[in-house]
Amino acid sequence: EVYQYAISQLDRLEKEFASRIYRIEADMKAQPARTELRIDLAREYLRYIDSGLLDDGLKDYYWELTLAHVFEAMLAHPRGEELAVDVAHLLHMQGLYKAATRVAQAALKRAPESLQGQLLVLQTMVDQAQAEGKFTLLREARTRALESAWAVPVPKKREAGAGPTFDLAHFWFEGRKSNA
Repeated sequence: EVYQYAISQLDRLEKEFASRIYRIEADMKAQPARTELRIDLAREYLRYIDSGLLDDGLKDYYWELTLAHVFEAMLAHPRGEELAVDVAHLLHMQGLYKAATRVAQAALKRAPESLQGQLLVLQTMVDQAQAEGKFTLLREARTRALESAWAVPVPKKREAGAGPTFDLAHFWFEGRKSNA
């Protein structure tokens, strides 16, 4: 019974994605001048890929389809450069970490306040370090995170009720300066 319920919920989620994509495509046919619809479609495809609902055999197809929609949205929309973070995310999905980092960093030069771009650069650096065994990238990611305007300072002393989050943050950001 639990298995059948889980399958029905996954099926429901897939139908919701399909109906949203169909609705956006229908709106695009009816109103081709609305460039924000291209952005909506590209981002919906990206959410669909990220959802984990795709079969492994379809991932490459949807990756290429999503990349094409993102590029079309970038060309059609006057502020299409904001979609560069989405391109970097797609490159990251394929394990193209160096390219993803370059694209995300270029996007951050145009929009340094983009939290999504900053987090993507850090995630890409960490994943690249793990994949290639270049653990100096972890140090660089840590330094970059600490220098970011959105970084939260770690208190020097443990506060009451801080729990394991304090220990983890202190380990990564304060306690290992000599080992970094």
